[in-house]
Amino acid sequence: MNRVMVATILAAATLLVMVPVASTVPGQGMVYIPISTPTTGSTNYFPFHFDAEWRYQVIVNAQYLPTKPFKVLNVAIVARSHSTFTAPQCQIRMCNTNLVDFQATANRNFNNNLGPCPTLVLNGPIQFSGTTNQWTNLGPPHSHGYDGKRNLLIEIRYTGGSRNLPLAMTTVPTAVRRMWAYGPGAYNATTGSVDPAKVSGAPKLCLTIDYTCVLFCPDTVRLGTGTPIHLLNAQGGDYYQMAASQGQSPLNLGKCKISLMPDNVFFLSVVVGPPIFRDYAGVVSAAGQASGTLTLPQIPQLVGLCLYHAAVTYNRAGITGCSNTGGTLIVR
Repeated sequence: MNRVMVATILAAATLLVMVPVASTVPGQGMVYIPISTPTTGSTNYFPFHFDAEWRYQVIVNAQYLPTKPFKVLNVAIVARSHSTFTAPQCQIRMCNTNLVDFQATANRNFNNNLGPCPTLVLNGPIQFSGTTNQWTNLGPPHSHGYDGKRNLLIEIRYTGGSRNLPLAMTTVPTAVRRMWAYGPGAYNATTGSVDPAKVSGAPKLCLTIDYTCVLFCPDTVRLGTGTPIHLLNAQGGDYYQMAASQGQSPLNLGKCKISLMPDNVFFLSVVVGPPIFRDYAGVVSAAGQASGTLTLPQIPQLVGLCLYHAAVTYNRAGITGCSNTGGTLIVR
């Protein structure tokens, strides 16, 4: 399968709705924060029970996460009742952060905490069913790339929630910290409330993770400077195709999906390539790695825009893997 054919597949994905094929993903596992036992700990009503509109952020301490890069495929909480939660509009966003907690006033700004270009793993209606004292997946359709170093920030915000799902609280206050706002207008709230420094009402969490086909790009990129885009833990010898976009939108590729908007940047990165998008296609090394280079022209109007990246791997049989989405902010 050559590069032109892959470009055709990616282009076709913008026009067709393809049904993903279920498959076993190698390298997949679970990370429990702080423990795997669902029945211990107290009950808390934030953020799926108390009000119909919320903006809610948690910081997961890197101490409770693996120290090598992975994709976050799913997030689970422990339900304290048997019910189905619904909301007509929900966003779940993730980023890697150096923030440790929300205690300082400067750390209580929702927008600033998300970093320049967070990963949007869910955008639209949400529905999930909880069973008392069991792990319940929230089911985001897209993945986020964790760098194995920093803390992980997860934001959930929604409107029109059904207000019927209390959660189990963490048993270790330092493992997960939380900040919240609820009530009319909370979806776009800029600041929130926090727990006392030695207390945390944050939920127990379980992350479904995958170590394969992880993509990383820097938080920021400067005009005129070559910036590497890395693909890690892919199948050595497979071909790869990276792509860039100014937005995030689901593109189903049959076996898996990526989250990039099919805009002009997308087609330039896949079909044209250099000099802006160099080495965005090639062969994965025997070590399972591949790198492209993004070099933006000196156009001041680009400053402040986000670029998002994702990648696919493939061989003669077809597409073999899809990466997470990574976002980078264009700066001077």
